[in-house]
Amino acid sequence: MKDQNDRMRMIKYTPEHMHCYATFYGPITPPNTGFIGFQYLDPKEPGFRVSATGVVLELSQNFQVVKKLKLVGYPYEIKKKTAFIKSMFNSRLEVTKFLGASIRTVSGIRGQIKKAQRENEGSFRATFEDKILMSDIVFLRAWMPLEVKKYYNPVTDLLLPEKGKWQGMRTVYQLRKEKNIPILTNEDSFYKPIERIPRKFNPLQLPKTVERDLPFHLTKTLPNDTSASLLSSSAVVLEPQEKKTIAITSASF
Repeated sequence: MKDQNDRMRMIKYTPEHMHCYATFYGPITPPNTGFIGFQYLDPKEPGFRVSATGVVLELSQNFQVVKKLKLVGYPYEIKKKTAFIKSMFNSRLEVTKFLGASIRTVSGIRGQIKKAQRENEGSFRATFEDKILMSDIVFLRAWMPLEVKKYYNPVTDLLLPEKGKWQGMRTVYQLRKEKNIPILTNEDSFYKPIERIPRKFNPLQLPKTVERDLPFHLTKTLPNDTSASLLSSSAVVLEPQEKKTIAITSASF
């Protein structure tokens, strides 16, 4: 898909009932030329499937197609608005490529990568707008370029009445089907349950000078259940109408 800033962004799935761009390497074709794509044209197959239909829009030798990349790191040391982040990169060389890049925490505090550290490989020093917490997660949004495979094999004898003995290369699906090879799965692609440790906040620390200057009485440590103590120390003053109502109900019982 094309973003607002004319960036060709790779999408994970083809959209339903919508158009999308496809970049591939092929012969020189004038624009506004229609094309159709098939998954396979094997005569042994009972049917065929049309993979794509579209129109040629533009010709160029180098299209810049990018893929969204999200890197995640965790702070291991915090000094005011400066923090040291780990687990985002694997080496100092990777950190130097992203010097000056903008980072952000989940809570929305923005920051910037400053310098790679020598102690921990892949860690770096960063500055933020405000002081972050050790429980914050820092992430970096980046774009990774993708290269289009520069290969195509034109076959013209398939359009003749007497077709040759040309046979295309078998697809990975056909090879797996013939040899009963299961689909390779990546364990990192599966969703895993997220376990979050509940955060524990420090108790309220109120200075004595501030407590003395308050316009009302406030103590640092209040009991957990204040309902019983307040009811026992407070007096209930009834209205005359309420006194008559209680007297009538008590007399009837």
